[in-house]
Amino acid sequence: MRIFTSFLFLLFCSTINISAQGTWTHFTKENGLTSIWVQSIVEDQQGNIWFGTRKGLNKFNGETLESFQGREGLPDNNVRAMAMDKNGKLWVGTDKGVCLYDGTDMVPCEISSTLSENKITAIFKDHSGDLWIGGEFSKNWGFLYKYDGDSLISFNEVAGIHMKPVHKIAQSPGGEIWIFTVGKKDDFIFRYLDGHWGAYGKGPGLPTSNYKEYREIEVVMFDSKGGLWCASSEKTIDGDYTGFGCLMWFDGEQWKMFTSKDGYKTGYGITSILEDEKGQIWIGSFKGASVYDGKEWSNYLKNSPESVFFVISMLKDAKGDVWLGTGLGLIDFNGAEWKRFDKDLLMGRVIQKVFEDSRGHIWIGAGNGLSEGGVGLYNGEKWDLYTTRDVFGPFAFDFYEDSKGNVWAITKSGISRYEY
Repeated sequence: MRIFTSFLFLLFCSTINISAQGTWTHFTKENGLTSIWVQSIVEDQQGNIWFGTRKGLNKFNGETLESFQGREGLPDNNVRAMAMDKNGKLWVGTDKGVCLYDGTDMVPCEISSTLSENKITAIFKDHSGDLWIGGEFSKNWGFLYKYDGDSLISFNEVAGIHMKPVHKIAQSPGGEIWIFTVGKKDDFIFRYLDGHWGAYGKGPGLPTSNYKEYREIEVVMFDSKGGLWCASSEKTIDGDYTGFGCLMWFDGEQWKMFTSKDGYKTGYGITSILEDEKGQIWIGSFKGASVYDGKEWSNYLKNSPESVFFVISMLKDAKGDVWLGTGLGLIDFNGAEWKRFDKDLLMGRVIQKVFEDSRGHIWIGAGNGLSEGGVGLYNGEKWDLYTTRDVFGPFAFDFYEDSKGNVWAITKSGISRYEY
């Protein structure tokens, strides 16, 4: 176990930058992060922040950074998923099984040989605190378990179908568990509520046209009427969108797939879905944004007066405004007017992520490797911009807020913490 002290942080991190509002600290491999590629973040009951990376696990207690790899008990260094169970133990999913942190050591999962030997692709904590753990044996066979804090329940065969490799797990506000799988030849979407399973696949439920485009559901959103919206956007190994995919809606009884014949013009390459204050559904994609009022689609494209192109990230803020992070800048729509922030964001017009913290401040990650890039913080009146000359490497592609209100920006060169 390697521990880096706060003295080493000050020594190695010339990453402390005091702005008008707060302080940045940047964590990289030079100061103990096992890999700059952070894939998951979890905060435990003691306030420790855990980073799962491609080359190990890191624990930050506010002062020191502790690293865990194979010699500290990880079954594999590629940490894909993490979650805290009801007993305060951290579950860590890797390419070669699960291990648990009991507060002192990493211990192997001995509950099931399946969970101790195979690739874990998802660990999801539901509303009751139960853990759902999914993975794969091979490209066409997967597994699913539920852990209630005492025992492990297997769902490796449900609705008469053997579980496929689990890709994503989600839960509706009403408590339904949805399992999205990716098989070599056939994919299924599984639905679980009150002990009953439903399965939707090529035969039993999903639209049959363009079936191969259902692969790898990335975007999932539950609307206020109990409907499920989901979309796939196939990606390269580096995470770039290829433009293929589909948009589907489940109204509680049946599925509907939307195409251009329905008036939906933005096509595939879907990156984000949200519901606005009026109950309208917004779809962000390569070509722009489309809005569905329950009957008709309105489309906002590059050649429209609003000039919306390549929506990468969307957000509905606490006031009800819809924010669009696009390839041509940031847009705020308050329900009546469109406001652009192009000239305010000199660090880059490609907005990779839009995020709102608990204070109501808007954060963006801007840049695409061609521009300097960085992070922007908007308090409703003015922008604070942080570039690579401050503390950042390339743009931030995600954000996380901890229980103390600190905001963490995940970049392709490490992770940075902003303290108000």
